[in-house]
This record gives sequence, C-alpha cells and structure tokens, in this order.
Amino acid sequence: MNVRGLFQRWRGYLALSVVIGFVLLSGLRLLYVAAVDRVFYDRLVKEYPSRLELARGLLPPEGEIGYLSDDPDSAFIKRYLLTQYELAPLVVRTVELPELGEGYISPDVIQTTGNRYPIILGYFTDPRALEAEMQQNNLALVHQIDANIVILEQR
Repeated sequence: MNVRGLFQRWRGYLALSVVIGFVLLSGLRLLYVAAVDRVFYDRLVKEYPSRLELARGLLPPEGEIGYLSDDPDSAFIKRYLLTQYELAPLVVRTVELPELGEGYISPDVIQTTGNRYPIILGYFTDPRALEAEMQQNNLALVHQIDANIVILEQR
C-alpha cells in the first residue's frame, strides 16, 4: 500500500475526529451552563420574591428608589429586572451600572452631587462591598432585611 495514500486517509479521519471532539465538548459545555443557569434561575425566581416581600412594607408604596448590588453583570440584570417587577408600581432604578452601557441607565440617575434617590434597595453578597458602597455614595444603613438585602438612605 502507498504510504502517502495511507497518510492522507488517516489525516482525514484525524480531522473528522477533532471536529467531532469539539462538537462533543461544546455540547457538554452547553449542558453545564444550562444546569448552572437553571439552579440560579430556580433560586432567584422562587426565593427572591418572598425575600423582597419583607422589604416591601418598609419601602414607599409609590415613587422611585435606587438599586445597588455587587452581583456580576448577568446576575445583576436578572435580579434587577426581577426587583423592578416584584416592587411595581414602585419604580426601581439603577444607581450605577456603567459596565453594561448606557442602555441600562436612566440618564438622570447620577448627578455630580451624588445619587438622587433618598432610598436605595441593595443586594450584597459581600459585606465589604456594602461598606464600600456606603462610604463611596455617603449612604446609611436603614434596615438589614436579611443577609443580602438592605435598605439604605442618603446621609
């Protein structure tokens, strides 16, 4: 048998097996991401609204409040939108969200003198991030709803 022909034949099989390997890895990654996102979604949609109910009684029934969080970008948007939905007709606006672009920020949220919302609902997983936000934005802790949800106000 011709060695060159054998090499070309095996080169085709090798290329095909590499492509199939990448397809399998991509499929496994998709399953993993879907499973992780599903766990986050279940926890967010089932538990978070009942936790927000505790805050609802301490917030004004209408008007606007600010929202701060130390969540990463994708989790921030999901939790922020769910917060808006759960607290309606109260309008919840982001205090700062520059990394996601101007499409997510109300243009009048941040002024040079600071935040224009006297009451801010916050969701923080790291107490140090909460302390940093409080110092940076001159905020005072009004209520600690649970381990993560807080109500803040301007000093």
